[in-house]
Amino acid sequence: MRTENVETTRLDDISPKIDCDYIKLDIQGSELKVLKNGINTLKNTLVVESEAEFIPIYKNQPLFGDLQVFMREQGFIFHKFIDIASRCFKPMSFSNNVCQGMSQLLWTDAIFIKDFKDFKNHSNLNLIKTAFIMHDLYSSFDLVYIFLQEHDRRKKTLYALKYAQKLATFSELPRHMLNLKEYV
Repeated sequence: MRTENVETTRLDDISPKIDCDYIKLDIQGSELKVLKNGINTLKNTLVVESEAEFIPIYKNQPLFGDLQVFMREQGFIFHKFIDIASRCFKPMSFSNNVCQGMSQLLWTDAIFIKDFKDFKNHSNLNLIKTAFIMHDLYSSFDLVYIFLQEHDRRKKTLYALKYAQKLATFSELPRHMLNLKEYV
């Protein structure tokens, strides 16, 4: 209905400088623009959650593929989608709910984590921080275990074992899904 000018600051120009372990973006198709203006900030970031569209919703917006390529170039790998939204093509709908989808995926929140193929870019502290973020926000228990296992290998701790034992006690997680016999 109207256009307003809003003063913004590039992510890399925020003063004082910030170290971000975690960034979450949901800014209506401008996520990639913000990230491109935060390359230095991303160097120390461990996890990024960003809204991403599969088909254009906003004028001249980048899509998930563009975001994924950029994040890979910055040393991140795609982890998973959460909150995927879709819609039915007219005239179909479920119970007259136009917001309930069927086949056409529209948008999602995409989770990216600092690449961990060889863990060389992860400090001991960052292994623990990533494990906390992925456990608390995304229930990525298998990934958390891998990060804790690497920390254990380096520091001779038993965090992964203790984590697996604790997971085995969660009533919400069927034991057969965890397959923890060899760890516990």
